[in-house]
Amino acid sequence: MTHVYNRVFQNSEIVGIKAGWALADKVKLDPLRQLGMEVRATGMGKKFVPEPDGTFGEFERCELKITREQWAARLKK
Repeated sequence: MTHVYNRVFQNSEIVGIKAGWALADKVKLDPLRQLGMEVRATGMGKKFVPEPDGTFGEFERCELKITREQWAARLKK
């Protein structure tokens, strides 16, 4: 994934990369955090798959972000 972030920041004028995920899903959040992404916001979201009764429950979601400057600083380490 590191090479993807490098390409995005080197070949575009994008100022940051955002990702959204379930806050409790540590297995999938850990790689994003290892890339330097930080949780910037949390909130409740509707589940994508209905419950057996047909309703859509909620889950705690988060938004992660890393800026161009943060990425560049990580590369210098």
